[in-house]
Amino acid sequence: FQNDTVYSFGFSEDSDKKILDQIYICYYLNDDEFILKIKPNGNDEIYLAKIKPLSTLSETIAFTESKMNECIKINDYDTVVVPFINFKAEKIVSEIINLYFKSPKFFNQRISYAAQSIDYKLDNNGAKLESIADIMIAADAVEDVDETPRPVSKNLVLDKPFLLYAKESTAKKPYLAI
Repeated sequence: FQNDTVYSFGFSEDSDKKILDQIYICYYLNDDEFILKIKPNGNDEIYLAKIKPLSTLSETIAFTESKMNECIKINDYDTVVVPFINFKAEKIVSEIINLYFKSPKFFNQRISYAAQSIDYKLDNNGAKLESIADIMIAADAVEDVDETPRPVSKNLVLDKPFLLYAKESTAKKPYLAI
């Protein structure tokens, strides 16, 4: 990868036919400009586009989608090599911290902490996306306190199996782009 050795996985004529049937070429100008689609089991699609990046990620995705033709399965003699991708991103969602809930059920409660972490891994075993949201709720002291037990915090976990973006086959916009 740009003259550095990196771990990668790939597919060639020696690969399992079931795996090769999941890989499509959606655009091919030459070996330095192309778009691949990997269609694993389920409703997800993973796109790998070797194209020149534009000013923003949104512009690059729009350009990529404008270049895509009807996707065709790769030929048995084509070779595909993809570097392993493994990243974790964490963000404190400061724009909602200290906001109060409007629902009477959560009277006088506010978000005291909010964060999201995203883990994404793509390797020879497949793709894995895990998103975790942490929210802590604090109740401010008031003279007339409702004794109904209130939730203190929530931990919500969602699991779902170059430009890389993934989307559902029926969606117009990707749910992940890196």
